[in-house]
Amino acid sequence: MRWSYQAMQLPSPTREFPASSLLLNYRPVLSGRIVLPRIGRPVAEMILKVSASASRPEVGQSVVLDMEYGPEFYMSVLSVLEDQGVWRLRLVSGSGGLSRDVPARRYGRVRATQVIEDLLAEVDERIGSVQTTAVLPDWYRQEGVAYQALEALMVNLNKTWRMDNKGVVWVGEETWPVYAEKVPLAEYYLHQAKVRLEGLQPCLTPGVELFACGPGFDGKVGRVERVIHHFGLESYTEVLCW
Repeated sequence: MRWSYQAMQLPSPTREFPASSLLLNYRPVLSGRIVLPRIGRPVAEMILKVSASASRPEVGQSVVLDMEYGPEFYMSVLSVLEDQGVWRLRLVSGSGGLSRDVPARRYGRVRATQVIEDLLAEVDERIGSVQTTAVLPDWYRQEGVAYQALEALMVNLNKTWRMDNKGVVWVGEETWPVYAEKVPLAEYYLHQAKVRLEGLQPCLTPGVELFACGPGFDGKVGRVERVIHHFGLESYTEVLCW
């Protein structure tokens, strides 16, 4: 997973009120975004107001992001920066263990599921559904970052992996089910395969086919590759498709 960090704009000092649609450990978030990729782990950037009555979030701390009318995201703190009376947080889904280094390990004739289970157990991450019966005649896990070891195995198996909002890893093949509802469209950036929805669509996830309706458009948008929930003075969902 490559993290491309861009600083978020702070709320105006004269309009410093929280995004009512998002809480972090029951504390209102001023602004932020949650990024859900089709392959990999959800990540987030959050801005909280510094409070004398609340402790500073610490790197490695487990946190829960609670979306109004949507799911809870179980995440860990990657970094904290105090800046002009606010805390800027970077978060990652799960325990953050897939960012840790793991030692090299050689396997001889082993189920692919066992290799995945071993890796996730070593870094304190949780395994969910693994849709493969493959047996590896020989597998050498290189020393390095855990998520790179997982991605190398996925390439070998020709499988997809991602972590859900609860921090559970899924491995399998995409079936691209149709999303349950036709979503309201605000903007359609045709050449970027990107759409902005009217407000938040909190239950939308990657790996589905999306249909939408809006000014001058009514039909299939495409297969969802990435979902980005934005929170602040205006909260909305952005979707990248192909």
